[in-house]
Amino acid sequence: MKLKIYLLNLFLAILLCTNAYTQNVINYTTSSLNTGNSCNVFNVSPPVSVSGFVHYPVSGGAIFGTYGGSAKYLQLNASYNSSPSSNLGTAYAISYPFTTGFTYTTKVNAAFGGGNGATYPTIQFGILQSLPNPNYTNATACGDVNENYWDDIGGIPFGPYITVSQSGNYTYTAQSFVAPSGYNFLYVLINSFGTPNIPVVALLNSITITKTANLPLTPATLPIQCGNTTAQTFTVSNPYSIPGIQSYTWNLGASNGWLYNGSAAPATITTTTNTITLTPVCGGTQKSITASATISGTSYPANNPATVTITPATPTMSGSGLLCSGSSTYSVTGLPCNATVAWSVSPSGLVSLTPNGSSATITQLGDGNITLTATITSSCSVSPLSKGIIIGQAPPVNIYGSQEPCIGNTNPWSLSAEPSGYGSNWYWYVSFLGTNASIYFSSTDNPNTICSVIGGGIVSLNYTDLCGVARTTTITVYSQCGPGQDGVIAAPNPTTGSLTVSTTTSPQAKSEATTSGGQRMIYQIKIVSQSGAVLKQFEYPSGIITTTLDISSLPNGIYTMQVYDNVKWSSQQIDILK
Repeated sequence: MKLKIYLLNLFLAILLCTNAYTQNVINYTTSSLNTGNSCNVFNVSPPVSVSGFVHYPVSGGAIFGTYGGSAKYLQLNASYNSSPSSNLGTAYAISYPFTTGFTYTTKVNAAFGGGNGATYPTIQFGILQSLPNPNYTNATACGDVNENYWDDIGGIPFGPYITVSQSGNYTYTAQSFVAPSGYNFLYVLINSFGTPNIPVVALLNSITITKTANLPLTPATLPIQCGNTTAQTFTVSNPYSIPGIQSYTWNLGASNGWLYNGSAAPATITTTTNTITLTPVCGGTQKSITASATISGTSYPANNPATVTITPATPTMSGSGLLCSGSSTYSVTGLPCNATVAWSVSPSGLVSLTPNGSSATITQLGDGNITLTATITSSCSVSPLSKGIIIGQAPPVNIYGSQEPCIGNTNPWSLSAEPSGYGSNWYWYVSFLGTNASIYFSSTDNPNTICSVIGGGIVSLNYTDLCGVARTTTITVYSQCGPGQDGVIAAPNPTTGSLTVSTTTSPQAKSEATTSGGQRMIYQIKIVSQSGAVLKQFEYPSGIITTTLDISSLPNGIYTMQVYDNVKWSSQQIDILK
């Protein structure tokens, strides 16, 4: 079939859930159609009326009478073939007063006859502005006619074909559509599919046409916080421009918790506009709302209610979490109606507190941390609000470092200033460099950097804190890469007092010293001053391959660490910097 469907998407609409409808049933079974005109029951003058609606032949002829029993049906024949000249079907039209903008749903109660178990009749519904020329569509023929006649009857089909697949009476529903302007006829076209050249017949009992108004009410859901008295506007929309709307009725119910024009809202309000503005009563419980529109004297409810839910009040406290100096004001917003706020601060002595209703001002008296609390009293259940505030000095930035895999003798470190939001104006630099050491930065002016370390040293970071004060923080970095000195590694170097000493697997060391699993062993360690005095001595009779020394009691300075492997002594310089 080649029906013109290019306008289909403009007018099809899925029927929205609604109780607003009028309904007409065209009942063929109980009609007084003339059974004598056996081959084209609608080809009569004047046109025949069924259930008050005038019918016209379009292509071929419908038959009225019994089929396989005593029950009477409107019978329409069809036979499928891929060739238009042999593809047979039947069509007729019903004069129907479609109203612009309304949504229509068509149902048909039907059964099928004939066929071979794999071939069924199909029904296509559509709308017409006017009847097609009967000379072109073969409206006076008996029985079914070929596709060349009903292929171009015009109009707009709605939805896909309905397959009449039940041999018993069954109700089928066509896709709903919104009526455009100027369409006054419903057409019914019977075709078939399946095995070619198998005659089938659609047996129609009745057609039901339901008219509904698509009137969505917005908002469909409305959460209202307890104690919120903000005015709310409700709207009944008319998306398909239904004409003739005379008034709107808003159903609020008794004791509804709403104000209308400043007074308690009645249970029902009628307006000539499609909107209404209501204000929640302070301390009241607002009810949900339904609405309807009177259209040409008939009341059509809106598609949906405006469902109102009362949610807990959620006030919030605004204000900075840092008071460097002077005064700062804090406020509670989103308070329920008629709420009062009591302010308090703990501990006392660090700030003075000046309450002012829903706001309060604190003034610095000292340095430290406080908690500012707003206790709210209202008809709604609201928990106290608390805010931690740092007074006097901004929170510090700390350096976090992690060693990355070795690149030769170089040990990369990933350094980050955290939290980075606590500072600005970053500057990384080396504040102490160990003997024969080197430290290089990938970047010096970002909160994150990579430094490449040989030996060891101290990295410092200058920054400006949240109070605008210039501050410095440091970290000790050292390399654990390379062979060490005489097969011994001491880290961190420089150290603040804890020094880890371990041996390597140097081939020369293994050949000259006592080993464990191929690794050089340590039996004695001495820490010697620059004058040669032994300040610390550690002995390991059974030998070890790693140990951590506590030399925190020694003052800052340069020292010599001597390590004995049971064969010979080796030395390297150690820097203590606290």
